[in-house]
Amino acid sequence: MFTAAVAFHPSLAKSIMDPVMALPYHLYYLTAEVPGTTGNQYATATILLIIVLSMFVLASVVRSHYNKKIRW
Repeated sequence: MFTAAVAFHPSLAKSIMDPVMALPYHLYYLTAEVPGTTGNQYATATILLIIVLSMFVLASVVRSHYNKKIRW
């Protein structure tokens, strides 16, 4: 979802190989181009934050696991 970006794709993806808009660009598009979509902007920003924070937590857990394994 971070890098599978096209400039504009108005329909939903039907398979995993279909092009999609990246979440940061989608958030920018909603903010700059579409008036009156405040709810969608907050929802997109929340999903983006959840994805980034979950990746951070997962990386921290993996790092601490391997740090404990290496220290003996």
